[in-house]
Amino acid sequence: KLPLLLFSILYSLNGVIFSQTPQTGVLTTRINSFIDNMPDSSLAQRNAYTLPEWSDLQVYRRAIEQLVLSNISTAAQIADSINFQIVIFTDTTGGGSRIYHILEKQDTSSKHWGVFILNTIADRQSLFIQAPHPKFDFNTGKQGIHVFTRIGARAFYVSGTQRCNNDTSSSCAGTTTVCTGASTPFRISDQPHTVQGPLQFATQAMDSLITDLIVIQLHGFTKLESDPYVIMSNGNRTEPPSTNRLLALKNNLLTEDPDLTFKIAHIDLDYDKLLGTTNTQGRLINGSTNPCNSSASNNPDRFLHLEQERYKLRNDSTGWNKMTNALAATFPLDPLPVELVSFYIWVRGSDVELHWNTATEIDSRVFEIELLSLNQNSSWIKIGEVPAAGFSNSPKYYNFKANLKTPGNYLFRLKIIDFDGSFEYSPELFASVIAPLKYELKNHYPNPVNLTENGSSLVNFNFVLAGEGSVVLELFNSAGEKIDTVKDQVMPAGEHSVAYNIPSNLVSGIYFYKLKIKNSSGNTVYIKSSKLALIR
Repeated sequence: KLPLLLFSILYSLNGVIFSQTPQTGVLTTRINSFIDNMPDSSLAQRNAYTLPEWSDLQVYRRAIEQLVLSNISTAAQIADSINFQIVIFTDTTGGGSRIYHILEKQDTSSKHWGVFILNTIADRQSLFIQAPHPKFDFNTGKQGIHVFTRIGARAFYVSGTQRCNNDTSSSCAGTTTVCTGASTPFRISDQPHTVQGPLQFATQAMDSLITDLIVIQLHGFTKLESDPYVIMSNGNRTEPPSTNRLLALKNNLLTEDPDLTFKIAHIDLDYDKLLGTTNTQGRLINGSTNPCNSSASNNPDRFLHLEQERYKLRNDSTGWNKMTNALAATFPLDPLPVELVSFYIWVRGSDVELHWNTATEIDSRVFEIELLSLNQNSSWIKIGEVPAAGFSNSPKYYNFKANLKTPGNYLFRLKIIDFDGSFEYSPELFASVIAPLKYELKNHYPNPVNLTENGSSLVNFNFVLAGEGSVVLELFNSAGEKIDTVKDQVMPAGEHSVAYNIPSNLVSGIYFYKLKIKNSSGNTVYIKSSKLALIR
């Protein structure tokens, strides 16, 4: 919802394992690779998709609902029960740092249900882009992720296998020739033609929580000479309300490519091909009480079924951009009471600093800072607030500092609240907080030290410096007499290991070493002595 000219995250991972997996990369590359490697309908890969249990699909739906409600830890816990996972993905496309939440199967799972992605800060919060036939309808999956990321839609779904992967017929209405060449029932792996599938349950979840959800399905077909380039439908022939989004989309596509030709189901009543009238997601959105076998007469103009000829719109990024621009023109950006220009984080040990600035503000009362621990099954909690400017047409700069005593992985966000009580969220920032450095002698090894035949052996001393310091490490015998200076040097902050060769003239017995550290101001900040046993 908020346009970000700059959105950066600075963090360091410390190896903590948690149920929400953080990843970084280019989101389109990740999804394109998923599409390229998904099971097809070849004999070797056939029936990789199996019919999900109703109970598992209910769990899948609850995981998506918890994601939409920003209960990420709960969503991850729910997903794990069916061998799915939540990936917190930082998309670095174009040097950016936008975070997406990905629901996908774990590596050990055989549930090829596809990938669901939630945009944590959508510019168009009512749009759900779907690519149900990414392997069969050439490039519709890659077109879908391209459109999704560039127009800032709320969610994206791409199926997990080719539509004909499973040989079992769906019990829902309709037939097709795409799998065998003959007219046969749709397959259970064909997501728009089953109600017992992940796409149907994902659509149910989103429709239950997003007011006036708009579902856009991208399809493709082989154009005959008598066919148009684009076939558009709301899933039935009923006249839509005054919005008439398909007609608006047609006009915006013509702006991108004047050579395109169209058929629209509720306008071109003599055309009866690829209208999506048996599409179960369309029937759901249109209010059918039995989407599997009953059409809906209602047309709220919230389901857009788009069939596209290959070379004009699907073949490559040139065509994808035509669809992207046309959809962006058809569905304007959501209103912006606060224009957030930048939002970034600095992490120094356990100290966290959030910085953000706005270009304009209208009726803004306060910025609440919220935190979510990814190492615990917790919800977002408020950790502070900063008063907002209220009304401003000039840049305003804000910051907030926090000290987190518990090391771990965290998400931060701003809750931007207006005077009328309405609010919106900023993007989420990820940070890995480590334990603060301190002056400390950690250990020495080996202990005891086994002297070699010539009387010498190697020992390692390990210590930590919270800041730059003058380090003196000395070795004493049991009578308290200094035998040697192991180290006498100014060293930087951090963990250090000093290797020391035991002098060959030392005999078995108990010795002592002392570590003394002075900080950059010359003040002694740490003294520690410990035993060192030498044996043959």
